[in-house]
Amino acid sequence: MYTDMKNKHEPSNFELQQEIKQLKEKLDKLNTSSSSKVEANNPKKWQLVTFFVLSSMFIVFSLIVALTNINDLASLSQFLVSLVLFSMGLVISELKK
Repeated sequence: MYTDMKNKHEPSNFELQQEIKQLKEKLDKLNTSSSSKVEANNPKKWQLVTFFVLSSMFIVFSLIVALTNINDLASLSQFLVSLVLFSMGLVISELKK
């Protein structure tokens, strides 16, 4: 009885090789499809990161210039509001692309 059960559940060597081959093919397909998706999404992600870094550097630089050169508080607040609106417009236009 035990030998009958053992023989029923043991696949042949050929079947094991076929199954290994199929699994390797599936793995190759998964690897190629996932790597192409990463490559396709990666440039857009890096463009957004670069855009946000550059825009934040511009805002900090503009703020430093505004604080050192503008003595009037109304001019400073007006400058900051226009700067924030400009940067928000850039962000929205970049996200729509």
